[in-house]
Amino acid sequence: MIRVLVVDDSPVISMLIRAIIEQEADMMVVGQAKNGKEALAMVERHKPDLITMDIRMPEMDGFEATKAIMASNPTPIIIVSATVTPEDFQTMKAGALTLIEKPQGYGQADFKPVRRDLVNSIRELSKVDVKAITRAPTAPTRSSFSSLPEPRSVELVAIGVSTGGPTALLNLLRDFPENFPAPIIISQHISQGFIDGLAGWLDNQLAISVQIATHGEQLKPGAAYFAPDDHHFEIRKLGAIIQAKLTQSPPINRFRPSASVSLQSVATVCKDKAIGIILTGMGNDGADGLLAMHKAGSFTLAQDEASSTVFGMPAEAIALGATDKVANLQEMSDYIRRLAK
Repeated sequence: MIRVLVVDDSPVISMLIRAIIEQEADMMVVGQAKNGKEALAMVERHKPDLITMDIRMPEMDGFEATKAIMASNPTPIIIVSATVTPEDFQTMKAGALTLIEKPQGYGQADFKPVRRDLVNSIRELSKVDVKAITRAPTAPTRSSFSSLPEPRSVELVAIGVSTGGPTALLNLLRDFPENFPAPIIISQHISQGFIDGLAGWLDNQLAISVQIATHGEQLKPGAAYFAPDDHHFEIRKLGAIIQAKLTQSPPINRFRPSASVSLQSVATVCKDKAIGIILTGMGNDGADGLLAMHKAGSFTLAQDEASSTVFGMPAEAIALGATDKVANLQEMSDYIRRLAK
């Protein structure tokens, strides 16, 4: 039985989240707190398997509560919010595992997918050993570079990522210089309306520029581009210029953007002049796309299990034989910066 603590200052939303959780045979709510201060006491008393945490609350907000809980009683935390700003993603840096949309009521048009995301996230993230993630290695060993190919011409870096993505992207890209020689495209699974906040947060944290891609724009070196809400992120080439191609073709495995669509496009357009990466996330999105890049001669990497919040997506890519390297985030960062001329 997964024991959940619900933290939200709205009694209506708190009861709605409780009702959703308790409809699941393998879940129960052990407490409901209306602010971070109450949450701290309830975590100490109930020792929940997972916490759903609102951000904006009186007395102690979700950011401060997350920091305090991770310092005293490390517990998997899902941020559940109606809206987000770039600053709200600081909760990821404080130790929260993911940030998802808050359900607003049974009559809302998007209630079923929001409910499904909440339940699936609770079920998967309750298994995460948050202490182990913080202990995961951050420095590469000398042997990690023994089979690194010679530096090559890299036209593009393509990343697929899901649960745990904001923190993983921060750790991967934080050492990239402003003059990194290739554009970076990212397909991130995230709740509707949250991608702008994530891009804004990373743009404030990193030396490279981070933005939301627009259809037809030229992708430039030293910049990272996210797929916008509800669009697949493909690319096309006009001479030496690489452009964003955004489409609303059907979702793949419920995802739009899908990392599989993005990586397969890069395999076709850039062939051996690209780097493909699969990071932490649930499911198998991106595995076949990374395999296509691998077969086309691209250099391909997957995040290792020890540093992944959820090892699903990387594990699927590894099982397909789609990877040249499996590495932690610091190793990946070093690989990419050494590979890209």
